[in-house]
Amino acid sequence: MRTVPEPAQRGVGISLIAGEETTAIVAQLRRTQPTVNIVDRGVYTKADAPDEIVLDLGELSQELGRPIDVEDVLIVVTSYFGEIIPQRGATPGTGSLVLRADAIVSGGTGA
Repeated sequence: MRTVPEPAQRGVGISLIAGEETTAIVAQLRRTQPTVNIVDRGVYTKADAPDEIVLDLGELSQELGRPIDVEDVLIVVTSYFGEIIPQRGATPGTGSLVLRADAIVSGGTGA
């Protein structure tokens, strides 16, 4: 079981290569997570948030008209910060990719 981390100073973010999958990801984020900051840099897009970004692979699959798996998303990821958690679904084109802010460790080594 995961506990909710303390708010991170950096938050969480992802950079994605421009293309069909990224266009669908951006549309989903704007529709479902309007607090995610999205910046189009031409050849890539950056998205960041204070705590979490969740990509629903079922919705992406519907939008693109074909099954999208974790690997299909990861192939367009150029970089990220925070923790990335792939959650594979029971069937192709389902599941999610969750990015969470790293917890801040105060007063210790974080062991």
